[in-house]
Amino acid sequence: MSALTPVRMDEAVDTGCERKLWTVDEYHSFAGLGLLNTEDRIELIRGELIHKMTQGSAHAISMRRISRALQRAMGERYEVQSQLPITLAPHSEPEPDFAVLRTLEGDYEGRHPGPADVLLVVEVSDTTIVTDSTSKAALYAEFDIPEYWNLNLRDRMLAVCREPVPMPSSQYGFGYRSITLVRETETVSPLFEAGLGILVGEMLPRSKPIEG
Repeated sequence: MSALTPVRMDEAVDTGCERKLWTVDEYHSFAGLGLLNTEDRIELIRGELIHKMTQGSAHAISMRRISRALQRAMGERYEVQSQLPITLAPHSEPEPDFAVLRTLEGDYEGRHPGPADVLLVVEVSDTTIVTDSTSKAALYAEFDIPEYWNLNLRDRMLAVCREPVPMPSSQYGFGYRSITLVRETETVSPLFEAGLGILVGEMLPRSKPIEG
């Protein structure tokens, strides 16, 4: 039995044919039947199997630095997960770089966290900046995730996105009404812990990624 082949977000082409949109339940069944290649890094986004981009060294460095910054700031008051699923039923199950969750007895046993559990999503962007600032932002806004941070490695800035709202005129129909750009020398505080201050520079690599 052959494995299903995901696509990259930048490979989506309008063929004029109606696409089959997979549900989260079908996606889980594919994994159980061995139809997904375990070596692939895949997300279910709006019913399509999306191949996640390979991480460069700057992305990996930033991941480690964000992990330390969030763990220091959040302590044991919240759950911090990295590149693990959040279920946005019926057609999406992204695996954001980081998600800060409400603590739950049992550690979400028997299910993945859903929109009501998620306080903050963080995506790290270098080559994926267009997708992360449009498609991913709209997806999180559609499910009322209250806050989305998009860390731009090339410009060394953090986009803090808040107030998810419908945006009928936009490509995906949803977005964040408030978007604030925070420089690396400035601090940012999440909505759910206004007293916390995280220096944006602490989440970035020490040097700017080399243009490829």
